Amino acid sequence: TEEAKVIYDAAYSLGAELPDIGDATVLSTTATKTITSCEGGIILTNDAKLAEEMREIRDKCSRMSEINAVVGLAYLEMLPKILARKKAIFEYYSSHLPFKPQRISLWGTSYGYYGCLVPNRDELVKKLEGKVEIRVRYKPWVKGLPTTDDIASKILILPCYPDVDEQQVVQTIKECLEQV
Repeated sequence: TEEAKVIYDAAYSLGAELPDIGDATVLSTTATKTITSCEGGIILTNDAKLAEEMREIRDKCSRMSEINAVVGLAYLEMLPKILARKKAIFEYYSSHLPFKPQRISLWGTSYGYYGCLVPNRDELVKKLEGKVEIRVRYKPWVKGLPTTDDIASKILILPCYPDVDEQQVVQTIKECLEQV
């Protein structure tokens, strides 16, 4: 029998110190991630046989275009600046908003995005609509788990892309909180 492989989904983890990559770890470079190549990603492995199998699959199925590779390499050069900017945004939000941030300690840069637990989230989302680019994520796969359902009903993702005006985001959120 063939041994099972451990493959981690670390889509948002580019720039993080990963504690373990298992047999392989997959990082994403799609448009919403830390850096982009417009599509695709990176696979990390220390297994030579698995690496060869992945190269064969890549060569047969889909290979990144040269233009995507050029974009990815240009962003990779900017990675330290991007991470520093995202960290500054995360720290600003943490010190100026009344929400507790969701920390991703091992498998992601904790400042890759700002996820926070917000009481009355749905009311706040309605007030912020069209004013701040926010996202509601984490719909539980299994319903009926009280703690999971509670957290899922409160999580709100705030923008952390390098060009965001975090001061304006905070001001807008505070104004909307007064109306909730």
